[in-house]
Amino acid sequence: MQENVESRPSIEALSKDYGEIGSLIKIYGSNFGTIRDNSNVIFIKKDVLSEREYSENFLLLPDDKNIENYMYCSEKDFDFDFWSDEEIHIRIPDGAQSGLIAIKTKNGTSNAIPFNVRGNIGTKSLQNKQNFLISMETEVSNVKAEENNMLFLRIPSPEETNSQSNIKVVFNAPSPLVQNNNEGVIYQFDNIREDDKISIKQQYTITSYEIETNINARNISLKIQNQKLHDYYTKETSLLPVTEVIIKKLVDDVVQNEKNTYLKAKKIYEYIIENFNITKETFSDRTQTVLSMLENKTGSPYDVSLLFSTLCRASDIPCMPISGVITDEDKTYLHWWVEFYIDSYGWVPLDIGMALDIPFVSKVENKKDYYFGNLDGNRVSFSHGEKEILQMTVAGKIYSRERNFAFQSFWEETLNINSYTCFWHVPQITKVN
Repeated sequence: MQENVESRPSIEALSKDYGEIGSLIKIYGSNFGTIRDNSNVIFIKKDVLSEREYSENFLLLPDDKNIENYMYCSEKDFDFDFWSDEEIHIRIPDGAQSGLIAIKTKNGTSNAIPFNVRGNIGTKSLQNKQNFLISMETEVSNVKAEENNMLFLRIPSPEETNSQSNIKVVFNAPSPLVQNNNEGVIYQFDNIREDDKISIKQQYTITSYEIETNINARNISLKIQNQKLHDYYTKETSLLPVTEVIIKKLVDDVVQNEKNTYLKAKKIYEYIIENFNITKETFSDRTQTVLSMLENKTGSPYDVSLLFSTLCRASDIPCMPISGVITDEDKTYLHWWVEFYIDSYGWVPLDIGMALDIPFVSKVENKKDYYFGNLDGNRVSFSHGEKEILQMTVAGKIYSRERNFAFQSFWEETLNINSYTCFWHVPQITKVN
């Protein structure tokens, strides 16, 4: 017992005891670990811990990530700048509030140091907690293959985010090759015969929250706190043609001389709603791109999420499209929405589809106002931005599944397989409150 206590991380000092979201702080102490691995820095909301939750000056935190009270640093947001056994450099994560800061490693949780999250831009809160069961199914049949064939399926998993947490695998059959919630689940099947039928079933439990923001746009500055985050989420990608001349010209026309991040994003949001016909996703949309949507002025929530993200990035606003599913409690639909980033504040959600009652009629009042900055919790995301995946084999063929519940470079990889049928069911949401 004594040896375990001695190996726990210990915080001795902070470079400063206050900061804004995205700003850099340095943590000094011992037993942090020479590499980070799965260790993390936790920001604990003020007044959520009682005296019982302290033991020999060490915090007893639950294994579950209760994001109402605990906020963790994120690789996605480039919050980790440096990690060594005696010194850590991190950026204050999106959603953090004033309270305590602690280090959690495989050897336990450190003592907690008071820390004040400052900022006058506004607030962000998580409300209306819901627990969901997510059921997923994938089927493979009609395989025509040669000897020594292989099939890899890359199945996205629900993501840990600021509005969904406590993700747990309830059921997984057959057993996967790799189970990694951040990178998805990898299944491998060898020497498949023509009469074989493959069925994969998965179930997860997850906690989801409604996001509510309150932003004072006048207090937003032009200062960039996190340059890595800014550069990554403003770059061009295969889906977001940020540098196209027509995109740059349109952004200049829409945004004009506005410099404020929040107000620029709102202008883009209002422009799309007023000038485009937003419809439900159909099979005929499969060949549409951001540039073709500009020509025909029609698109689904998938197209809108890419268009908005492209225009924001072209306007120097960090932004990412989000893919997942949404439920009206009777049915689950594929859906796509967006988040853009305000320095010293964090990510701001919006959903143009639901603002226009697509894919179903929302019960929210003042939808167009609500869905710019707020987001209901009746959804599950599988990818924030685009995920680039590495192949498992050098000679394998890869197949993408565009307009699905995740933005990832490919979903299937085959070797010595001439043809097959693969059906991806829409993940189903069931409330378990």
